[in-house]
Amino acid sequence: MGSQYIPPADEIEEQIAAIWREVLHLKQVGTQDDFFELGGHSLLIAQVISRMRESFKMELPASSLFDAPTIAALADGVRQDDGAGSTTPSLRSNSQAGMSIPPLSFAQRRLWFIDRLEPGSHAYNVPSAVQLEGTLNLDALQRSLNKIAQRHESLRTTIWFENGNLAQVITPEQPIKLPLVDLRKMPMPGRADSGEKVVDDEARRPFDLERGPVVAVYPLCGWMSGSISCWW
Repeated sequence: MGSQYIPPADEIEEQIAAIWREVLHLKQVGTQDDFFELGGHSLLIAQVISRMRESFKMELPASSLFDAPTIAALADGVRQDDGAGSTTPSLRSNSQAGMSIPPLSFAQRRLWFIDRLEPGSHAYNVPSAVQLEGTLNLDALQRSLNKIAQRHESLRTTIWFENGNLAQVITPEQPIKLPLVDLRKMPMPGRADSGEKVVDDEARRPFDLERGPVVAVYPLCGWMSGSISCWW
């Protein structure tokens, strides 16, 4: 902790300080204390950013704490985003804030470097599956996924590289496709094996970080006893 404790000066700084105390498990945090000197790291950054987004109802890039590692600096950013000093800033995206081509975060640089070192690797894919019983409304699922993509810029972000320069490009709109795989006409003895093969193949499919998309969804009909599974 810093040599001199400076308490929060207003409600914004107090809210951020409360988040830091909770995440860092500290009883007291000054507004000039450095997040990383207090023990902060990449996993805790995600927790802080998530709590700040919820508290202030605003979009914050993961790099916020690298650019502003103190409570006072973060609070200044919140005030500037709001434009009027309110504690409830309006939601806005980085691209709307004039940052359509911001620099890469450390995590993005690491991912890009690994992709260049080992092209076509699926080591950093994050697969997940959800099994649903009954009838699935594909149109509703499509609309829901597209709303999620609109809300989260990371699902529409690719990496731009030219003349040794790296930057992230946020596509204004990138609909998520749903290539339905229907296994219901296959005999039951081999249906599960076919479904597992589809899942395994898609989980190993590499993503193109420069062209995108960086998210994929594959609905499987009739994989397990007539159920519908969504794999992404």
